Amino acid sequence: TNALGNYSVGAELIQENAIAGQKSAENDVEAPEEKPNPFTKPFKTNGGMCFGQKLTLGCVLCKVGLPIGILLVILVIVHVAVGGLPFLTVDNIPLLEKWTVDPNMGEILGKWEMDPGEEKLTLRILAALDPEWMDSFDKAVSQWNNGNPDVLNLFTSTVDVDVPCSLVGGSLKVCNGEYGQNTGWYGINAVLTRNGIIKASAARLNDSLLRNAREIRRQYTMCHEIGHGFGLGHTDENFLNLNLGDCMDYTNFPGGNTAPGASNFEALYQMYGPPSRSDTTTGTTGLTQTARKGNGNGQRRAQKEVVVPNEVLEQVTVVLDEVELLLKDESNPNPPSDNQPLTQPASTYVLSQGYELTVHTLLAS
Repeated sequence: TNALGNYSVGAELIQENAIAGQKSAENDVEAPEEKPNPFTKPFKTNGGMCFGQKLTLGCVLCKVGLPIGILLVILVIVHVAVGGLPFLTVDNIPLLEKWTVDPNMGEILGKWEMDPGEEKLTLRILAALDPEWMDSFDKAVSQWNNGNPDVLNLFTSTVDVDVPCSLVGGSLKVCNGEYGQNTGWYGINAVLTRNGIIKASAARLNDSLLRNAREIRRQYTMCHEIGHGFGLGHTDENFLNLNLGDCMDYTNFPGGNTAPGASNFEALYQMYGPPSRSDTTTGTTGLTQTARKGNGNGQRRAQKEVVVPNEVLEQVTVVLDEVELLLKDESNPNPPSDNQPLTQPASTYVLSQGYELTVHTLLAS
């Protein structure tokens, strides 16, 4: 009996050991790797921002958006540094939804009359400005007055501050005032012409946007609006392309556009320079140039006023008021004086007695 019992116990131990060995062998066999389902299983990356997370939309946006964001930051830095992006042109970047490219951009819409034998355009500029604008005014006038070619003989007078900036015949007036935050413009210049001859010009600087602006923005605007007073148009109306190096060029980064440029002086030469001179030098553009001296009667001529009919001056006031209203309220369906709608940075309105008013607008993009 004892022998039989010992045999039974031994058989049971052998059987248990065999079962245990079989389980151990099964455990030693490596199970096939289960491939993760990226839409149901946790998805782990070898690097990046999605460690141990499911492949979610947020994870993908993070991994794709981060490099794009870094690239955009680099482009913005480049944009600020050079004043624009070389691949952004008027053709593929809209200026503003409301505004179209000025069809007269770069063209001469009028010029001041010169006396026979006058070697330069002699013009009086009235400073109807607050004292804090005078440094910018003096600097801009000096820049325009010392161009190459040099065809301007400018004289300045300080007059009472004139926020409405009424036109004075025979003069270019520069004014400043709180014209409104929602006007959409830094500066406006109204040029009154008759048969292509400028009779008066008035420039407004919008303190609502410029009072606390950087000095380069203020200087750029001053130079820009005075330039319109000579009859110059915009050299470019794209806010985002490379700066052209002159203050008649639209830009969001005016650091390189605070003074007149070579193209501006070339245009002035075409407008006011004599056709030929005996004592000449050749400038960088190949235009015939000369060092001119203003004549002794220049300042007296600059003080000579041109009479503009009161009827025309009243029409100018009405048009400018309606232009400002239109700029403030884009829903206004009535264009000023039933003339060309203000759909571009320079618009011309027909007045009575053969006069026309061209309104140049330096937009706040």
